[in-house]
Amino acid sequence: MNHRERVLMALNHKTPDRCPMQISFTPEFAKRLSKEMKIQGEDSHNPHGGGNSYKLELALDEDMLLTSVGWANSYYQDGFKNGEEYVDEWGIRWKVIQYDTKYGKGRYTEIIGHPLSNDDTVNTYIVPDPNRQELYREAQKLIDNYKIDYF
Repeated sequence: MNHRERVLMALNHKTPDRCPMQISFTPEFAKRLSKEMKIQGEDSHNPHGGGNSYKLELALDEDMLLTSVGWANSYYQDGFKNGEEYVDEWGIRWKVIQYDTKYGKGRYTEIIGHPLSNDDTVNTYIVPDPNRQELYREAQKLIDNYKIDYF
């Protein structure tokens, strides 16, 4: 039974050979796990799918491969350090927060501002164009490469 068949069987309320799974990690943990599993290469995991090589997901034998379009891709934008802020294409202001663990430093982001902060902005807010083809390139690549075997 391949991954796609397993998911379809579960969705049809039948019993697959095992429970279908999809796992997402923070970038720091994914890097550590990839190193432990001896997975080579940069960008072996993106928790939202964009630019993902899916090496970690394939090595873990996941059944569903995650990708995303839109504001979800704003969580972990590269190039920003602890305490720095950035604004995504939706007008959401994010702040990078660093934390320490016994395994090293990690980071997460917090939303600290939003484009609809008062009643007046509702009338002037412009949503990013959802029909831009570049938004869907990563998802299309994922479908083209894995649609036969994965969900």
